[in-house]
Amino acid sequence: MRKLCFAALLLLCANAPALAIEWHALFLAGDDSIENFDNGRRDLSALLDEIGDIEAIQVTSSRRVARREDIVFADEDGVEQAFGGLQASKGQGCLIHLTSHGNEDGLYLAHAATLDPDHFARLVDRACGKYPTVILVSACYSGVFITDQLEGPNRIILTAARDDRPSFGCSSDTRYTYWDACLLENIEAGALWRDVYDRVRSCVRREEREIGADASEPQAFFGAKAGDWAVVF
Repeated sequence: MRKLCFAALLLLCANAPALAIEWHALFLAGDDSIENFDNGRRDLSALLDEIGDIEAIQVTSSRRVARREDIVFADEDGVEQAFGGLQASKGQGCLIHLTSHGNEDGLYLAHAATLDPDHFARLVDRACGKYPTVILVSACYSGVFITDQLEGPNRIILTAARDDRPSFGCSSDTRYTYWDACLLENIEAGALWRDVYDRVRSCVRREEREIGADASEPQAFFGAKAGDWAVVF
């Protein structure tokens, strides 16, 4: 009888849902020449806040938006300040969304030096360390951010393009970049990040075919402990 009860207890524990995580998030729009990036930052933040427990730091490259919304301005000091305020601890996780132009050196910031993959990895390590971390990078050539330094067993990295490909939707005739738009369209509570990635990749390819563009080929990394993570678990 004791063996049966113990076996039943193990079964219940194995099927119990994971404890909820309090997510500390950072949303950064790196360019102010068009509104697409701030639109993506603002609307993805709002969507994820509806889904779960998100405490967000907002960062913009638009002085007008920074004053109006009372958020961090993305100059050199502001970026450091924002990541310094993103501090995860036990029971918490990090969610980071970067959206801007990009090149093979990293993420373009209109009022600061290019955010290169090595510097970004150091910022993430200091802020998030060993805790669950989801990183979303919407930019041309954003595959450059999938590096040994940034990867880890408790991390997911999704990027809008390969490290040698542009992405699309950075123009005044669209509200978002294609990748941000597809992300907003396909994120829903409880969806696995793996499934979100697959759906976003298909969505982006459809949009690119319509304009006759070469495939940007969004990329992903799923750490050994992160393969079955759901959106805001």
